[in-house]
Amino acid sequence: MSDMLTDEQLAGMRAFAALPLPDEAFIWREDMVADDMGSKRPSDPQSEMPGYVRVNAADQPVRARLDPLGAREAAIAARYSTARSWAIVLPALTDIQPSDRAVVAGRLLEVLPADTPPSWEIVRRVIASEVAP
Repeated sequence: MSDMLTDEQLAGMRAFAALPLPDEAFIWREDMVADDMGSKRPSDPQSEMPGYVRVNAADQPVRARLDPLGAREAAIAARYSTARSWAIVLPALTDIQPSDRAVVAGRLLEVLPADTPPSWEIVRRVIASEVAP
């Protein structure tokens, strides 16, 4: 008998863990897209890339929950932000990255850099700090 989880067992655990996620998270990331004006002049004065503009690409909402930070997570958050920080709990394999923003339970949050999630994750847990609106 193998000590490894099968793909079916892992999928079942992920589905079960997603059940207690009562809120929705709206996740978006800033991206650069061509402005169709070439590279002659910057259309966005803050852009490092003339000919491109910043846009926010939003996905469909995903199930989520806000949790208080554990001691290790709080230490990580303190390195990056003095704002109030939370753990956003999302379904496993959710596409969310550092500097992405999310609205969960009425709070605007920015994802902080942290550990790379393991391949066998049951839920995705990211550290995020509140952002002033």
